[in-house]
Amino acid sequence: MLAVIELNRKAKAAIKGVCELKIVEGATHLFPEAGKLEIVAKLTADWFDKYLIKEAKKERNVYK
Repeated sequence: MLAVIELNRKAKAAIKGVCELKIVEGATHLFPEAGKLEIVAKLTADWFDKYLIKEAKKERNVYK
C-alpha cells in the first residue's frame, strides 16, 4: 500500500495546477471496503465544487 501512496505523492508533486492528495483511512487503492468509495466520491465532489464550480461562477459573475 505504501508504494501506491508514494506513487501518488510523486504524481501530485509533478502536477502544476491545483491538486490535493487525501488518504482515506482504512482504504486500499481500489476502495472495495464498505463506505470507502462513497468517501472518495464526496471528497471528489467537494474538490470540484471548491475549485471549478465556484471559480466558474465568479468568472461569470454568478453568485448564489
